[in-house]
Amino acid sequence: MRRTLSLLLLLISASGLTQELTAGSVEWEPFQRHDGQQVGGIVPDMLSAISAQTGIRINYIPEPMKRMLVDFRSGKVQLDPMSNPTWRFEDADLSVFSDPYLSIRDVVLMMKKDAITATSVRDFFGRSIGCELGFAYADGFDEAFRAGEIQRQDVASGARANLMRLTAGRVDAIIVNELVADYWITEMGMRRQDFAIAFAFSGYSDLQLRLHKSQAEMLPAINEAIAELQADGTINDIIKRYIY
Repeated sequence: MRRTLSLLLLLISASGLTQELTAGSVEWEPFQRHDGQQVGGIVPDMLSAISAQTGIRINYIPEPMKRMLVDFRSGKVQLDPMSNPTWRFEDADLSVFSDPYLSIRDVVLMMKKDAITATSVRDFFGRSIGCELGFAYADGFDEAFRAGEIQRQDVASGARANLMRLTAGRVDAIIVNELVADYWITEMGMRRQDFAIAFAFSGYSDLQLRLHKSQAEMLPAINEAIAELQADGTINDIIKRYIY
């Protein structure tokens, strides 16, 4: 595989394509986090490994999501590092996507002392669930929220705030990404054994790199690097730096 990757890099070089990408970095811990001008987290660490494999230099612009989407359309940003075609369907004509590098899922999290074992959305009727503002949820939850069968309580500040509300008893449950929940429980000094997954959503979401179509020639080399990093355990090792 390394021989194939070397050949792909030679082809990129021969094409005259500049081996440099500007990535928009939207804060979503532990996948990406900002500390002033520094960008860290699972995805930047993985991109550093891809850069080492391919020789492609990656620069970051920490910015809000809306700004990043605008900059991608203009070409100022050529790499959207946490994406998939379903989330970015409006820019399909500008986008090419890498192979998935990670699959993630949402869960309904409850305090263990109050937890139920749910088989469907109906098991949460009459309860309150903390959600993230602007997020949509499958498996009948959005329909139940709209019908008033479940009380939806949104926050704009993410999983950390929802975990605080859950532990304080202000909501019965929260919907949260499973890896994000593990990360914040540890970061906030809480105990995993005090929480329980009451329901796991049926579908996983693939995280993929989205390249601007002007940089499509880099995609084969990037996909080869992703495959190598998955096969040799590098991506799992990176996740363990933040989820432990």
